[in-house]
Amino acid sequence: MQRILSILFGEIVRPLVIVACVVVLGIEASMHNSVSQLLYILDIAFVAYFTLEIAYRAIQRKEWRSQYRELLFWFWFDFAVTVSCLVALLLPFIEHPILLAILRILRILRLFRIFSIFKQIRYIEKKILSTIETVVIFGFFSLLIVYVYAVVGMNLFSFQRMGNMNFENLYEAMVSMFVLITNDWADAWRTVRNENTSLPRFIVDFFFFSFIISAVIFTLNAFIAVMTSQIEQRFSAKVKKQMTDVEEEIDELRDLEKVDNEHIADLAREMRELKQWIKNSERKG
Repeated sequence: MQRILSILFGEIVRPLVIVACVVVLGIEASMHNSVSQLLYILDIAFVAYFTLEIAYRAIQRKEWRSQYRELLFWFWFDFAVTVSCLVALLLPFIEHPILLAILRILRILRLFRIFSIFKQIRYIEKKILSTIETVVIFGFFSLLIVYVYAVVGMNLFSFQRMGNMNFENLYEAMVSMFVLITNDWADAWRTVRNENTSLPRFIVDFFFFSFIISAVIFTLNAFIAVMTSQIEQRFSAKVKKQMTDVEEEIDELRDLEKVDNEHIADLAREMRELKQWIKNSERKG
């Protein structure tokens, strides 16, 4: 009976509640975040459900001290979202514009609960989290390039604003350089090239072209290469583990003197295929 209730609430009720919560947030957003009495009651109901759920997982299942990293991550993620939902219930009683914006953002965090519904989504999330270290490193490297070029641009263009390129201060200069990465940089380059009369054009060209090459072409390609290499290494490690399992199974069959020649031949064939795959992979690398 307990297992049936667990499946009912874990795989049916919980996803429905999370989806309904996401839909209600969309309706509230379409109403320009005006809080009606019905929607506020629904907010209270959702938050009450999330609070009871997180309390059950903490007290009964003790997920907060789980030895499984994935389960521990999702518990503290859901806990943070639930706490933000409780704080956001103060929204109708707040008039300060900054506090209103903060509370609205906290309410929107409930949208992220949808990532914990399906196992497939959690599997993808797990893969993304496994590469977070590489993403952070390359993000910091890109930020460093943007910072260096922003400082150079401020001094090079005498703290001026030319079209969409603003070199009046460090923050605006960094924003302008970041926009070049994500937007069409040719228009900004032509504007600065035409409006700037104090510098030779080849210096302006070198500044923009070197930034695009270093921040976009080089960094992006290096990032893709490292990510591909990491995925291949993880897959290779998985294949090697399978090889070890196959070898242990062969040894176990021989030790128990339950030799099935046909079965061992299949295992040996699988071992040769795995070794050939690893050999080809290392040759390509």
